[in-house]
Amino acid sequence: MKHTRLYLGALMVALFATRCAACIEKTVHPDAIRHHDTGVEYLKQGNCVQAEERCRLALEYGPNFEHPHNCLGMVALTCHGDLSEAKEHFKDALAVNPDFAEAHNNLGTCFFRENPPNYDIACDEFLAALEIDPGYFDARENLGMCLMRQGTVAGDKGDVDKRKDLYAKARSHLIRLLEMNPNNFNARHHLGFMDVTEKKYASAEQNFKRCLEIDPENPVCAYNLGNTYLQTGRCSEAIQAYITALRDKDQSEVAVGARMNLAASYEMCAAQDGAIKEFLDRIKQDPGNPTHHYDLGSIYAEKGLPDKAVNEWENTVRLDPRYCPAYYELAMHANKTLDTTRTIARCQDFVSCATEVNKDEPTPKWGDRVETCKELVRKLELE
Repeated sequence: MKHTRLYLGALMVALFATRCAACIEKTVHPDAIRHHDTGVEYLKQGNCVQAEERCRLALEYGPNFEHPHNCLGMVALTCHGDLSEAKEHFKDALAVNPDFAEAHNNLGTCFFRENPPNYDIACDEFLAALEIDPGYFDARENLGMCLMRQGTVAGDKGDVDKRKDLYAKARSHLIRLLEMNPNNFNARHHLGFMDVTEKKYASAEQNFKRCLEIDPENPVCAYNLGNTYLQTGRCSEAIQAYITALRDKDQSEVAVGARMNLAASYEMCAAQDGAIKEFLDRIKQDPGNPTHHYDLGSIYAEKGLPDKAVNEWENTVRLDPRYCPAYYELAMHANKTLDTTRTIARCQDFVSCATEVNKDEPTPKWGDRVETCKELVRKLELE
């Protein structure tokens, strides 16, 4: 479908760990270990200059200690974005200890992040890390993603057989990862991505939903779940997924794609539901605008479609938690349906929202509605 574009997800994070004397097989000067571990703590706090100098101090005390080389590579990678320098430091670490799994993983990350990425070397480095430590979760996740990327590139070039082979290898590692770490949402996303690429929509839906169960705010899983729904003609479900994806940063690639595909979803739904036709042009021009969803909810309410109205008002506050009138409409609907708990909750949401928004207003808004909600809450709490 021309409207949809899949996203592969975020790049891998090269992680690091502190080391202690008991963790080092060869004899290392204790001050080398102390300075290294302090450097790592500095790096975790974003204190890049102090981290770098502490790790250089560690090398002065222990020139054959591999971990400070890895630490300096992390400084170059995370603080300066200098892939060339980072690679040299990780190679220095491996020159000291060829069986340093963490340095293999981090070196692979550098090759993965090159433009264009060098997937062949990256995958080899991730595999080397796993051969040293099969329980290294990050390396296994990275290898699965790297193989997936290789397969996607092969498929884009028309080599479907190679894509199938690489996807099979990627799935194998990601499934093994989930056996060891069931709550790895990235693994679920990558499996779903390969599924939807191969038009295995039922499996894709299952994996993206599982990703969102683990990480409900994950914009990439929400976006690709929306694509799965859109490609299978389920426009209403697609709209909900894209709304979730729009919680991402306004100018991110995922958010831009979600806005575009949200318009496509409404266009598909318009053919099924005449109530939203008059909003189609507005939504196309400015998809994701909470006012459109609020107004659409009002039209559904006027047409006697309360469930759809509630859905759009909920979408409104997901997109803009300070869009106070939507809370009021949700509270009034809950009251009509005798849902006391939800009436109280949504009235409280409305009053809280109005109080916050009115701080910046010379003339307070929604005064009558605020009093209505306060009185309704008092009444219901006494029953």
